[in-house]
Amino acid sequence: MSNGNQVLIFVHKGNSGYLKYVLTQARVTNPQARIILIGDNSNNCYDFIEHHNISDYSGLSDNFEQNYYIHMSHHRYEYEAFCYFRWYVIAEYIQKEEIENFWYMDSDVLLFTNLSDYRKRFSINCDFIGHSQVIGSFNPSINYYVRDFLFKMIGYIDNSYKNNDILSKLESQWNHFKKYDIPGGVCDMTQIGMFFNSEESIQYECEDAYALHRNHNFVPDGQINIKENYTSAGECYQLGILSPGKKLIIRNKDAYGLLADGTKIQFVSSHFQGRAKDYIRRFYYLYQKKIFLFVLDIVVLLPVERISRFILKVFKKMRKLIFKKSVL
Repeated sequence: MSNGNQVLIFVHKGNSGYLKYVLTQARVTNPQARIILIGDNSNNCYDFIEHHNISDYSGLSDNFEQNYYIHMSHHRYEYEAFCYFRWYVIAEYIQKEEIENFWYMDSDVLLFTNLSDYRKRFSINCDFIGHSQVIGSFNPSINYYVRDFLFKMIGYIDNSYKNNDILSKLESQWNHFKKYDIPGGVCDMTQIGMFFNSEESIQYECEDAYALHRNHNFVPDGQINIKENYTSAGECYQLGILSPGKKLIIRNKDAYGLLADGTKIQFVSSHFQGRAKDYIRRFYYLYQKKIFLFVLDIVVLLPVERISRFILKVFKKMRKLIFKKSVL
């Protein structure tokens, strides 16, 4: 690690409504960090971060698209290909800027932690921090990379389209998706998961962020939408009425989830994937203690079925209370 101040990199096209909350939260929780958005002209409007244009770092991604990439997904070409391109854009950027290590952040991740402090929980010599279980699953929403590791990873992706053994596995997976009309297909996570199970990654020191769950109760929330997280034990979390999934408790600038047995687990961050993005501003407001705006957001954003569940829950509690009083 080159110094104590961390480098955070986001890659995003467009100026989505939730982006300003994600970037502001990253700055609030990491005031000394170098926060970089590699984006386009539409999101070059935040004066508290660095902005760079994707088109200035497209050499490696253009080469990948022209000489390697094969589209094997039901998703739109533009969407799926860009998921791959981001890694090449970052690689070209950190090479030109001579950045030795960095945190990659999905643009729908809300940070609750200072990453300089969080980084100290892991080996000073590690090459990767994130989630890379032996079963090959991979959660990229918040990961730490050293430069050489990232270049080795994209090299593996390149080779996956030229190596007959790897390519046949990709084609087999794609055929399965097509045969049973399963949404999705082969994506960047497919090859990255394979990379972590390959001999090429053995030489690197990789640390599983979710291992801290067992010793310190301190992990990223890989996806707020669902009750599970990425821990190998497979524990389930309590769901929240005012949340798209896991119950998220914010106390004194710390965020927590609750396991089914009531154990409190501190979250480094939460990943608001898919439709859960609509909830980002709500938890940003709550974190910033802008309660009035938070209440307005409940009215605006809360889906009808959740409102119904909330009203029903309140009604049941009131009925029990009235019944107890009538008995007395």
